[in-house]
Amino acid sequence: MTRGTTPIHVFLTDVDLSEATEIFISYSQRNSVQIEKALDNITVEPDKLTVTLTQEETLRLECRTVEIQIRAKLPDGRALASNIMTTMVNPVLKGGAI
Repeated sequence: MTRGTTPIHVFLTDVDLSEATEIFISYSQRNSVQIEKALDNITVEPDKLTVTLTQEETLRLECRTVEIQIRAKLPDGRALASNIMTTMVNPVLKGGAI
């Protein structure tokens, strides 16, 4: 992902989250959540989640590894968490939002 852009992230799931009562997608650096997307900002399909980040959100990230995790709560009360995923945050030559 590149700072100052508006990436669309698609996460394939092996659990149907279409009935989940809560979903959070968290982006963390240096053991601190920098971006968190909740259910109302996530497109949920039975086998995938889609989320779009804003320029302002990606500008909060440093050019280093970012950790991403999905957490969800199902109607029966079960709480789920994905494995932690990682990706690099790349720099942009002209800083700031455009």
